[in-house]
Amino acid sequence: MKILYSHFGIYKKGGWGRTFSLADGLADLGHDVTVITVDSKKSLRIRNININNVKVIVFPDIFPEFLVSKGFGGLSLILKLFYSLFNRFDLAVSDSGHRPGAGWPCLINKFFFNTTYIAEWWDYFGKGGQLKNKSLMFKIFLGWFERKSEIFDKKQADGIIVLSDFMKNRALKLGFPPQKITIIHGGCDVKKINYNKLKANKNQVANKKSDLIFGYIGMSEGEVPDLEPFLMAIAKLDKHIKFATFGGFLKEDTIKKYHLENKILEMGWIDYDEDYKKLGIVDVFVLLKEINQINLAGWPNKLGDYLASGKPVLLNPYGDICEFVNTNKDIFFNVQRDVDDIARVINRIRIGETEIKGFEEKIINIADKNSWLNKAKEIELFYKQIHTDERT
Repeated sequence: MKILYSHFGIYKKGGWGRTFSLADGLADLGHDVTVITVDSKKSLRIRNININNVKVIVFPDIFPEFLVSKGFGGLSLILKLFYSLFNRFDLAVSDSGHRPGAGWPCLINKFFFNTTYIAEWWDYFGKGGQLKNKSLMFKIFLGWFERKSEIFDKKQADGIIVLSDFMKNRALKLGFPPQKITIIHGGCDVKKINYNKLKANKNQVANKKSDLIFGYIGMSEGEVPDLEPFLMAIAKLDKHIKFATFGGFLKEDTIKKYHLENKILEMGWIDYDEDYKKLGIVDVFVLLKEINQINLAGWPNKLGDYLASGKPVLLNPYGDICEFVNTNKDIFFNVQRDVDDIARVINRIRIGETEIKGFEEKIINIADKNSWLNKAKEIELFYKQIHTDERT
C-alpha cells in the first residue's frame, strides 16, 4: 500500500516523534511510506531523505517559524499541495489535519484520487480546550480558523484516530459515527531506545553513587504547572535526590522558586538516533498531570519512552492511563498529585522499602507489546475496517 503521512510542522519537531514512529512502523510492515514536513531553516531547497525505508520530503518555507511550526506555512503549503496533486496514494494520514500544512495535502489527494483519508485527532484543540492557552495574537487572527477547522477536517475524513476515551466520547457527542473512530495510544520506541545498550556511568553526572535520580522527558516551562507538586516534594527531601530533565532548560527564576539549584541535572534535548544512552542515568521516571480536559484528551508519548528505557515510573493515574496502570501494576509507583504523598513514596523508594530493581525484564516486555510497530498494525487494521464498512 502506498501511504502519505502529512506532518503539520517542522522536521523533527512538533509531534514528529509520534508521526515518524507510526510511519516507520508502517514501512516495517512492508508499505511504501512518504512523510512530508517542513525545513527548520529558511531556504528554497527541497530535501529528500530516506530514513529506515521511509521517504521523508522536507519542503522549504520563508514564513516566520512561529507560523510554519504551527502548520500555517506559505511556500511549504503550496509545494505540499502540488506534490499531493501529482502523486497518488492509497492512504493519506494527517497528524493534525485541522492545520493546513497537515490536512490540506490529504484532502487534495482524497478529492482527486479517491484516497482513503485518516485524520489523527491528538488533542482538544478548539473552544474549551487548548485554544484558551494560546496567545492573544493567535486567538485574534487564527482562533476562528482553529474552532471551525478542528471539526470540518474530521468531517472530511474517512476515519478518525483519537488518543483517549475522552476524545472518543467528544467525537460521538459531536455526531461522528462510532465505526469512524478508533483509539490508538502512543507507542514505545523500542527500535531507537535499545535497552540492552542503555548504560551510563552515574558517577559522571551524580555527586555520589547513593543519589536517586528521577527523570523527565520533554521539559519546558509549560510542563512546570503539572510537575509542581513533585518539584515541591523533592525540594523538601535530602540532597541525594536528583532530578534529570531532557528537553528545554528552565528559567533561572523557576529553578530558584522551587529550590532546585543543587538537585536539577539539565541534560538538554537529546536525539534518540545518537545519544539516547543518556537516559540511562535515570532510576525512576516521572509523569504527573493535572486532571483537566486538555490532559484527559491526549496521551503522553513520553510514557512509551520511559518504558522502552526499562525504568519504573512514578505517576498519578488519570484518564486512559488508569486502565494501563491497572493492567501493569507492578511497574508503577502510584501517587496522588499531592506534595506530602509524593514525598512519602519517594522516601520509601529511597530507603528501599519499595524495590526499584528487577522490574526491567517485565517493563521491556510491556514496551515490546506496545511498540510503535504494533501501533502501526492498529492503523493497518483500522484501514481494513473502514473499507469493510464501506462494502456493507
